[in-house]
Order: sequence, then structure tokens, then C-alpha cells
Amino acid sequence: MTAVTLSSSPAADACMSFAASRLANPNIKEETSLIIWDPAKGIEHFIRQVKFEKAPKDFAFVIPVPSIPDFAEAPADLFKWIDAELYPHGETKGRGLLEGAVGGSGGGKPAVVKVLKRQDVAGLNATVITSESAEALTAWLKKNKYSIPKDATPWIKHYVDLKWNFIALKINPSKKGKVAKSIASPMLRISFATKRPFFPYRESEARKSVSGREFSLFVIAPTKLVGKYESEEPWSTYQETGKLISRSPKAKATKSGYEFEDSKLVAFLDELQGKPAKPEDFYVQHFRNNEERRPLAEDLYFDPPVGK
Repeated sequence: MTAVTLSSSPAADACMSFAASRLANPNIKEETSLIIWDPAKGIEHFIRQVKFEKAPKDFAFVIPVPSIPDFAEAPADLFKWIDAELYPHGETKGRGLLEGAVGGSGGGKPAVVKVLKRQDVAGLNATVITSESAEALTAWLKKNKYSIPKDATPWIKHYVDLKWNFIALKINPSKKGKVAKSIASPMLRISFATKRPFFPYRESEARKSVSGREFSLFVIAPTKLVGKYESEEPWSTYQETGKLISRSPKAKATKSGYEFEDSKLVAFLDELQGKPAKPEDFYVQHFRNNEERRPLAEDLYFDPPVGK
């Protein structure tokens, strides 16, 4: 992802964050993401919540995707549900839920850049764009008042060469003329067709190191998956835990005894599939680490272990 600015300041990051105004450049301090992979349909559902530091009045982030995506608001407590499933006794929590933000709006386009979709969702303004030219796409972003980091064009060109699309998401984290100490992106589900589930891990070469940035990634699929870079190098990070998600009703203590309720996480996953899933349909993994800079400027892909 890259963080983008609306107006005139450079910024930095792993989808691409571009900020707005000269007040400050937003830095990613924490990020928690979820990949839900449906191999039968070839669909990835991607949900990401990011905590930005020193966020200016208006800023945005751009996410590359291999196809035209669909958008929907994700449940506010989704990461809490996953935590409860993985850590029922509270022995190790993924991360507390961050607070949401409010969105902004967009503008026109040069002829060589196609606007494929616009949608207001989850307090965000989402615009899906594509182009055969990184320079034209950069010009479109600038014309629409995004301030592009100087090193952004090679990052954009990588995905243009892959013939991918770009999602530009605008948010408005603080009042006019103010800089928020920290702000979190809203809970947005992005669903798209892809041959392999992937995570937008690539960052610009000039991205400044961020001390103690917390990274947490959940992956839900019918089977265990292994992360690899684009170059097929293995992704070395700490996997905290993994397990099949239980369909058993959850016990809830009340004054009169125990009541049982269906898992909200399972109900959400069933809704995504459009039908009740089998117990073995959902295996959840949790990867996390503290990272100052990502070791390779490549995206992550996920495959079953060799021989599975």
C-alpha cells in the first residue's frame, strides 16, 4: 500500500499513502490485515486496518489489485472475533481494534487513465483506476490533488506493467488545519478475483524506517498456507498460531446459567460464501512481527505447503 497526500506533501508506504497539505507526512505505526481466500471461486477478500501517525487534514492510500474489486463495509468487531477464536483464554491477543475515520471525494481524469468504478463505502471514497502508463496515472493522481512521493513512479510502474488496477481511497482524519496524532483507517472489505491470494507488501525503496511498527496478518482459507515473495523466496516471519475455526456454538455466562450463541465470525464467513460452510472450510493463521523496514521490496503470495 502507499500513502498519498491530497495536495502537496510527500509521504511513504506499503500500498502507497499520499497525504494532504504540507502539515505532515502520515507514517504507518500499526497494521492489522485479514485475507480470506476462497479457492473454489478464485476470490480474495482483503480487510486492512492501519494506524497512521501524524496524519494531516486529508490523505489517502492507494492499493494495487489484479482485477476490478467489489467493496463492502466489514464488521467493526471482526478482529475481536478472530482474537476470541484463536485465543479463547486471552493468553495472547492480536491487537486491539482501532477507531475509524471519515472519507472525502475525488476529481477528473486524463483520457489515457480509465476510471473503472467510484463508490462511497465505510466512510471512504473509493475510486478504481487503470492505465497503460505509469506517467499518465501519476499525472491523474496529481491532477486530482494527490501529492505523489518522488519515488512513487517506479512503484506505480510495477503494477502498470502487470496490468493491475489501483484503488484510491480518501479519508479525512482531522479538522481543517489540524494534524491528528494518530488515526485509523475504517473497516473496508475489498473482494477481487486473483489466481493466488496476495498481500500488498511492496514498499518504495526510499521509505523511511519506522521504529517498532507492528504488523499483524490473519489468513483464513480451507487449508494452511505458506507465504512467499514474488521471487518465490520464502517469507520468514513469526507465525503465532493456527487452527481450524470451530462451528460449535459459543457458551455465554448469564445469571441463570449458560446460553449458547452461534459464532459471529463463522456467520460472517458463511455470508461471504453465500452458504453454510463445512467445519473444515476455515483454517485461520496468525502472523505477526515488529518491523522497521521490510527486507524485500516485493509483494507476498500464499500457497499450500509443497505436497499438500
